[in-house]
Amino acid sequence: MNIEQITDKLVEISERLQHRAAINLLASIEDAGKRNTFHVAVLGEFNRGKSSLINAILGRTLLPTDVLPMTACLHVLEYGSEEACTIVWKNPPAETIPLTQEALRSLGADGEEDAAQIQFVVIRLNHPLLQNGLTLLDTPGVNDIEASRVEMTYQVLPHCDAAIFLLDAAAPLTKSEADFLQNKVLHYQIESLLFVLSKADRLDEEELEEAMEGASERIHQLLGQEAHLVPFSANRVWQERANYAESAEVNRLFDRIQVLREQAHQSFAKRQVSNLQLVCQMIEEQLAVEQTVLQLNHTKLVEYERALHSRRVELESAFTLLLASMDKVGRETLEQMFRASCARLEEKLVEDISYQLQIMEGDLEKFWNKNLPLQIERAIKQFAEEKAVEIKTYLDRFCQHVSSEYHRHFRTELLLTLGADSLQMPQWASASKGRGQHAVHQVMEQVLPVTIGMVAGNLILPGIGTIVGGALASVITTVVRGNQKEQMREALMEQVPDLVQGVITHYRREVEKTIEHWFVQMTATLESYHREQEEQLLATVQQHKDAASAPVPAFEQSELDRYRQTIEECEQMLMRGVQHV
Repeated sequence: MNIEQITDKLVEISERLQHRAAINLLASIEDAGKRNTFHVAVLGEFNRGKSSLINAILGRTLLPTDVLPMTACLHVLEYGSEEACTIVWKNPPAETIPLTQEALRSLGADGEEDAAQIQFVVIRLNHPLLQNGLTLLDTPGVNDIEASRVEMTYQVLPHCDAAIFLLDAAAPLTKSEADFLQNKVLHYQIESLLFVLSKADRLDEEELEEAMEGASERIHQLLGQEAHLVPFSANRVWQERANYAESAEVNRLFDRIQVLREQAHQSFAKRQVSNLQLVCQMIEEQLAVEQTVLQLNHTKLVEYERALHSRRVELESAFTLLLASMDKVGRETLEQMFRASCARLEEKLVEDISYQLQIMEGDLEKFWNKNLPLQIERAIKQFAEEKAVEIKTYLDRFCQHVSSEYHRHFRTELLLTLGADSLQMPQWASASKGRGQHAVHQVMEQVLPVTIGMVAGNLILPGIGTIVGGALASVITTVVRGNQKEQMREALMEQVPDLVQGVITHYRREVEKTIEHWFVQMTATLESYHREQEEQLLATVQQHKDAASAPVPAFEQSELDRYRQTIEECEQMLMRGVQHV
């Protein structure tokens, strides 16, 4: 089977199962294979300046902007030799209207039209930026109070090749932004990312530098790799254009978008395979639930539903304890291991530096100010690379342990509720134990660094050399005054233990913040997965209660068996495809 054949089979099964998420993702996979356009989503919370950025780079005040949420529907901006605006309603037909700012404002959050009835709006522009197939998607804010608008943004993500993620220069990368980025954007394999620090004109030069450094560090911790981050001010762009000057900020964005396009092109095959694997996981879970209730009549299903509700209540406190133990046992154990390693690093650094000071004949001040900061920085980087292997192993084993515990105590327990009132556990349930564990493990792994190199990247702090240099400089300034060489040597040697302790303590605390973030993300991800499993199980029971009343059952056993075999074949083919991508 090739990719197209696998996709066709998965479409057939997803539609039969009425699995909306799988159907939507498969539609995006098929669309990506056919189109020759490059889709870039402009993402961010409301009032981050998404529409303002698009207006600025297009050189037209077209999309409505306000301090309150304005973008109430998805705007698709694409090339057209004749400019036009087409509203694609949820109930056809589509409607073409004049392309004016007033017309687009009428489709906004406070506009005359009912935006809830709009699927999306296509804006065709005769603009050189869009002429080579670039399509910009202006999305509603991901923290909009209107849930349907947020869902609209979520649904378009599988159809995107890359994303421009806007952050507020005054408060870059909030927790909600980090959650959306990790649980939604990266979930759909969108790895070609450009981060824009918007409203940069509100900060002075020093404040902007600090904001850029802080945002870069947080993004680095989240992605496990360096991120492309650029400052941007729509106000400055308009001022430059008013003076007939070319905007360096817009040109820089154009260049970065081209880089995004090249990155997305190179990773296209890998993203397609990864998304098909994700569809297989979705279908496997749904097939497992369908199988559970296949042979139950309506009366038994009602009894099962009651038993399931009761069992959920009983298991809730145990699940809360599991989440607490992930933090208490998992995180604290890793932090204790890391603290012990940092203590050994600190001891070794004190010993090495003291020995060097003791035997040194040259310029002590030069050694202290120039050589020693580099030496400490190299030692910390080497330490981080060595610890990355140990930490990655620990995280992998911890995920496996939690996955096993969850499967044994919760997923299987919910299914075993079938045993109530003589309802027998189906044969497939015990046989699928490993597969269920694998699914939970994969879900948790999505929020962790996937390679040893990424772990090391999280452990090597940006600017650690500057921190070390600053600490050393403050010591030498105090010591050098009025001291001869030997007196300086003795004074510096006395300062070494406190100095090294201060540097390593700062380093350890920063890494512990990263470790804490990993475990917060794992806990939140497992809880979300658990709730989805419960709701899916209840929804399927309700579906089968309705189907059991009908003369024809929802599924035949042979049909489910055939689907399961097809999914296994698809997974094997996709695994081979990953090895060759």
